[in-house]
Amino acid sequence: MDRREAIRRVAWMMGGVVSAPTLAGVLGGCQGRGGRAWRPRALSEDQHERVAAIAEVIIPETDTPGARQAGVDRFIDTMLADWYPATDRDRFLAGLDEVEARAQAAFGSSFVQGTPEQQAQLVGELDRAAFADASLQKPPFFRMMKELTLFGYYTSEVGATQELAYHPVPGRYEGDVPYPSEVIDRAMVGAS
Repeated sequence: MDRREAIRRVAWMMGGVVSAPTLAGVLGGCQGRGGRAWRPRALSEDQHERVAAIAEVIIPETDTPGARQAGVDRFIDTMLADWYPATDRDRFLAGLDEVEARAQAAFGSSFVQGTPEQQAQLVGELDRAAFADASLQKPPFFRMMKELTLFGYYTSEVGATQELAYHPVPGRYEGDVPYPSEVIDRAMVGAS
């Protein structure tokens, strides 16, 4: 419900006489359409940009939207802030810092400022290292990053509808379908 509709309904309910305090109370409970700009809670601004860039390398924009357009960066921040234990969150953040240090050493700039080829090369190295030893008790940073990216993307509206082509009810329902008599006869013989 937007503010105009709220005012209209309140005015109608009160017979057209709306006091200023009542109107202020009603409007205080309404949400604005724009609201405040989204800000990350678990990540710094730099870390957020790095997460978005890494996620976009993992699932780039093609004929379907990429990870950034699907909001994967926000999903990851929410998961880190609200769901991950502090130890896992700290391990993830340390991994993000390691990515930045490796980018600085490899191509002399931040990961976000690297070329798409440089970013893809570094992400490829991280991917190979993260999945080289599957017996690790605690997954490396990049394994967590990739898992969150894939989970966030394929559970988003974009990933589910455009990439996976999700249908809430598979197939069609056809309630009145004629059966050949031999199928019915075979079913009746088996039933007796």
